[in-house]
Amino acid sequence: SLLAAVLGVIWLPSAGARETTFSWELIEGATSYEIQIGKSQLFKKKVAEQKTTDVRWTIDLPIGRYFYRVRGIDAENQPGIWSEAVAV
Repeated sequence: SLLAAVLGVIWLPSAGARETTFSWELIEGATSYEIQIGKSQLFKKKVAEQKTTDVRWTIDLPIGRYFYRVRGIDAENQPGIWSEAVAV
């Protein structure tokens, strides 16, 4: 199974929102990644969700507190385990 990602984040504030770039390390065996952004660590109310082949993703978010997590997806479209949720 795929290992969890190591996460990082940078953001650029603007009026009422901020451009936020989420990044993570390559996961051995992953051909794509899924990222979820939520208002809580439980991700019951997701703000955004995206699949990407890159190890970074940028989105404009209203100013506030969010959590995000990432998991790898292998060549057979099988997802790995989610990373720990990180607060931003």
